[in-house]
Amino acid sequence: MEADDIKLFMLLLYDCVYEHSYQASRSKASEADIKRLFPIQSTPKTTSSFLQPAESQQPVLHNKYDHLITAFSVSGNTPALVEFDYVPYKGSKLSKNHSITEYISSLQAELYEYIPAKESFVVKADAFALIISGNPHVPSLSQIVEHQINPSFNKTAKVFTWNYVESGRIYSFMLKISTEEIYDDFSASFAQCLFENSTRIPFRKSRRSDQHYVINAFGNSALDDFDPYEYTLEDKMTSADVDEPAEEDMLFSPTTLEEKEFFQTFSSSKSPILLSAPVTSRLFVIEGTNIAIYQESQDQMQFVKAILGIKTMDNQDLHISQAILYKQEEYLLFLDTHHPHNANKIHKFDIMQQNMVDEWQIEDESPLLYITPSFKSAPQSNEHTFCGITSSAVFRIDPLQAGKNKIKSSEYKKHITKTDFSVAASTASGHLVVAGHRGDMRLFSALNTMARTTMPSIGEPILALDTAASGQYIIATCADFLMLIDAEEQHADQKPIPIILRLRSEHVMLMKNRPKFTGAYFDSENRIIAATGHYLIMWNLQDIYHGRIDAYKIKRLDNVALASCQISTNNSIIVATANGITKMPLSKFKASSSQYLMMEQSAKESEYLADI
Repeated sequence: MEADDIKLFMLLLYDCVYEHSYQASRSKASEADIKRLFPIQSTPKTTSSFLQPAESQQPVLHNKYDHLITAFSVSGNTPALVEFDYVPYKGSKLSKNHSITEYISSLQAELYEYIPAKESFVVKADAFALIISGNPHVPSLSQIVEHQINPSFNKTAKVFTWNYVESGRIYSFMLKISTEEIYDDFSASFAQCLFENSTRIPFRKSRRSDQHYVINAFGNSALDDFDPYEYTLEDKMTSADVDEPAEEDMLFSPTTLEEKEFFQTFSSSKSPILLSAPVTSRLFVIEGTNIAIYQESQDQMQFVKAILGIKTMDNQDLHISQAILYKQEEYLLFLDTHHPHNANKIHKFDIMQQNMVDEWQIEDESPLLYITPSFKSAPQSNEHTFCGITSSAVFRIDPLQAGKNKIKSSEYKKHITKTDFSVAASTASGHLVVAGHRGDMRLFSALNTMARTTMPSIGEPILALDTAASGQYIIATCADFLMLIDAEEQHADQKPIPIILRLRSEHVMLMKNRPKFTGAYFDSENRIIAATGHYLIMWNLQDIYHGRIDAYKIKRLDNVALASCQISTNNSIIVATANGITKMPLSKFKASSSQYLMMEQSAKESEYLADI
């Protein structure tokens, strides 16, 4: 049994023994009561407190709404065996920089706050919620409508949850709405405000189909055309909750001087590139001007070589901003978008020779920003072409083409309107999905024509894209959330509505940091893996199909996860941190729960738990 499981078992045992001995609820026990039953060497330094309705009300809105507003004050301490340093919030008002000019929407609902000591949302009072852009009298708890508050709607339960940050601390709130009609009106108004705040585009000026897309994206929580039988077998075989021999995390700390020197350049602010070569069982860790090569052998990642201060063929500096595998995994292709002398150049690196062997160029009025294989499995094939994008064009690159410019003119499309492309990914059938800083996405079935589908922005830049091996699904990474899109879902005049994958607001509170996702990817058809800070998050398409979009699994790391990728062993992933690389079995992921997150925090911070 693992140490974390033992700690959790002991906590639950203490609860049960106390309730049996005193015939009273554990929630009424103090830490001293528990200590008398189970003496330990130290006691927690703090206990959790929570808010309750005050006996008197204080008006915080215009008199018209006074009877609907309840103010809150701090009550006595609440004992908690799992320690979480909860501090009651004080409330806030809009800053003077935010002018208020127009009323948008309002509703009366039950207000709940998440209390870690109770591991649940606790009702505070009936509240009156306003979405406004105008009135000098605003509620005492005021927030700008933006993605950073982690907004989440659940139509089945008719609830809205979000996070509030005050003095560096994160709080979790929930509105429980009485009727579906009020819920629909509120969610639509919220989506409209979020769109306008994020894009600075008036909602009324956008297309009707785009309005429909934005509003429905917030209520979409299931895959309509998902075939559960296609993914059932693999899901059962690799479930993290099935009893099976425990697999340990394997941290491959740098051992050689060469490898140590490579990781000395790492820090939590870095964004290394991880590339896994499933055919040759190699792993490449790339950061800036340096490359580390590993070979997977008998479940071990053996360090092969570190190449420090890599140069171009004409011995100029090369800062690798992007890389892909090429031609049966024998080569790496590099882009450098940092140095002007490397603009519009693709550098070919021979893995066996461990040096640069070729260099190709494109000619376009805008710089080359990103390259991607011509189809999903192209790096494992002998395919010699690949796709590229600038901020406004998509095209195919053919290194065998005669002349200096390697763009195939027959497969080139330039967009006149401002598109601001920055990332791309190819599907199994060779279709291309392109996105960028504006947050919109385009699906191309051919590169010499307009996109077959254009999905509007819902307000955040798209940082990364990946596609499932089947080509049916796309996962788009934004800083605060992920978007899952069914690329094969086609209707006569509608766009495929994305499913927004967010962390639950109470989990964000317990993690003590807002989400900041790195590139999410499919490790196989039924799993989506992403990282944020110290946490790895895994979603399963089976759960999403059944509408359980918050039934993700979590694994906490000692260090910040800088990047991760799948390796040839399907049940494990590789994670890069500032201390080296770690092989992480998927069986180590735990079902997300407040208890698990508090346990993980307490294991790091509390002397009390360390002595259990």
